[in-house]
Amino acid sequence: MLSAIFYGLRISLGVGLASTVFALAIGLFFGLIAAYFGGWVDTVIMRVVDIQLSFPAILIALILLAVLGQGVDKIIVALITVQWAYYARTVLASALVETQKE
Repeated sequence: MLSAIFYGLRISLGVGLASTVFALAIGLFFGLIAAYFGGWVDTVIMRVVDIQLSFPAILIALILLAVLGQGVDKIIVALITVQWAYYARTVLASALVETQKE
């Protein structure tokens, strides 16, 4: 029974790990770009993040899956689309805190 659980768990772990790593990379990139350049670049990126976060995550994921179709790769894309904004906001806040230190 335990081996069957582990066998079924490998796909779920793969999807979770892949979507988290790619969402983290995208969020890290946009958060650092917003923190480094500031000004209108920061404003544009954070407004896109605000728009993304204003919709429920499950709604965006379900709409993307309805449009894209079935498949593990489509699930990963939907999860990345939902998750990247949280990482971008966190990275921006952390980078701004570090730049304010003496």
